Amino acid sequence: MAKPITRPAALVKQGNLKLYATSLRVADLLTNNFYTIERLDPENSSDKGYQRLLNKGRAKKLADYLVDGQENQDAFLPTSVFLATDKDISFNAS
Repeated sequence: MAKPITRPAALVKQGNLKLYATSLRVADLLTNNFYTIERLDPENSSDKGYQRLLNKGRAKKLADYLVDGQENQDAFLPTSVFLATDKDISFNAS
């Protein structure tokens, strides 16, 4: 069993939905079996995933933007990541 990750978080409730705003270390994301990706192929109507398939053209535009931004010191890339789970998450409000 993997070691639990303990991080400060804020609980947000929307109806019956619970959301947690927090931060994670890159090392946490790289832990074996920390996540799986349910891919969404727009050309396959029976595909029920969430993550779009890689569009190499869009990825190239993003890479170009970041490289240009490094040279101009004018690139911004939000680093939010949305993770969903059907498992209970232990939360201590204090």
